[in-house]
Amino acid sequence: MATAAAELALGYGFTFGDLHDRDGLVRLDGAYLARLEAEKPELYQRLLAARANPAALAAKDEGNLLVDLGPSVDEFLAGLFGVEAEVQALAAETH
Repeated sequence: MATAAAELALGYGFTFGDLHDRDGLVRLDGAYLARLEAEKPELYQRLLAARANPAALAAKDEGNLLVDLGPSVDEFLAGLFGVEAEVQALAAETH
């Protein structure tokens, strides 16, 4: 018999407890940033610049950054929650 914790395992080596803990969230952010840097270095640099000086970012540029980050956030969260196939199916249905 599988335990509830095993059934609710998260990807990337995280636990649900990590989602309720500042240190866990910092590690999760680091995992996302590492993936973004490896896959989309220019977007990674834009995000770091925006985080470093959010007041310098015009509203339109902030909106464009959020839109550009959307697909990578979707992929990362799908991997975290183990729903990659479902997300891909919905994306195929939408496109």
